[in-house]
Amino acid sequence: MEEPNRSRRRQRIKRIGSVGVIIVLIIAGVLYWVIRPKQPRVTVAVIHKMTIQNQVFAAGDVYPVERQVVLQTDLPSPVSKVSVTVGEHVHQGQLLMTCQNAAQTSQLDAAETQYQQAQATLNQTQQQANATPLGLRAQFNGTLASLKSSLAQAQSQLASAQAAYNQTVIKATITGTVLSLSPDGLASDGSSAPVIEVVGPQKQVVVNVSEVDAVHVKAGERASVTSDAYPNHTWTATVKSVALFANNSNSGAGQVEVDLSLPQNCPIPLGYQVNANIISETHKNALTIPYSSLVQVGSQYMVYVMQGNRAVQIPVNLGITTDTAVEVTSGLKVGQEVVLNPPTNLSNGERVVVTGHD
Repeated sequence: MEEPNRSRRRQRIKRIGSVGVIIVLIIAGVLYWVIRPKQPRVTVAVIHKMTIQNQVFAAGDVYPVERQVVLQTDLPSPVSKVSVTVGEHVHQGQLLMTCQNAAQTSQLDAAETQYQQAQATLNQTQQQANATPLGLRAQFNGTLASLKSSLAQAQSQLASAQAAYNQTVIKATITGTVLSLSPDGLASDGSSAPVIEVVGPQKQVVVNVSEVDAVHVKAGERASVTSDAYPNHTWTATVKSVALFANNSNSGAGQVEVDLSLPQNCPIPLGYQVNANIISETHKNALTIPYSSLVQVGSQYMVYVMQGNRAVQIPVNLGITTDTAVEVTSGLKVGQEVVLNPPTNLSNGERVVVTGHD
């Protein structure tokens, strides 16, 4: 009787032990699942070819290509008469305004009279010499030489008087439009202002770009120009010139002036601010990757490329870079997958879980 009871107790102990082992294994499995290292979850993109452009963005102002500016300090005397109005179209050589010039007019009249008298006296003496027998003409040589010297002196005085008078008569040096008029050289707020300004019909945009961007910009390249004053409108401009030197800005960084020619029909007024997007370089069929896939290690750029279920770090050389894409000149092939925004703790060759494709 005692033997069967002992046997049943051993069986219960074995069953309890088996259940305990199972429970321990379950607990161990749950703990491992909870605390085991989790594989990074990543999004990838497929490498492909596309056209990529290097673009330089800058803001600038609209200026005339040609302009004539006359300042108060350029005038010999105050303005006495204005012959044009603001907004009037003028031609090269047209009279714009006249300064007080009574003295200059008097001097010019006197110089003209003196020159005419000197010329008449010389002509009369020359006629007398010509009418004299050949053997006696030598007696006129000294007189003629003196009269010619007097005529040259009168001609020089006439030229000086004419130049002085011309300074009092302001004429248009270009064909264009009268932009502003301030005969007294003062603006409405009392500050100094040009006496008159005439601008030509051609407009240009003047922008300043960084030294880094300037080396990529060349004359003849295209640019798109937009203005907040004209939403949903874009004009195509052309790089006319790039300054040969840089000016230091307030921040200390060098800025290079770039002039863009606007089309003739561009309605943006002078002085308005515009935004310019200069297309400095274009590469077709360029191998490109998203900018977000780049990782910088020291001075070398890297990307993580999927090899099976592992992310492997590959060094790359770069070409054109934009805000969203980067040209890769070596290191990768079309069709490979690169990891986007790699986790900072991602290790080279680590297993990852791909959760999406971009």
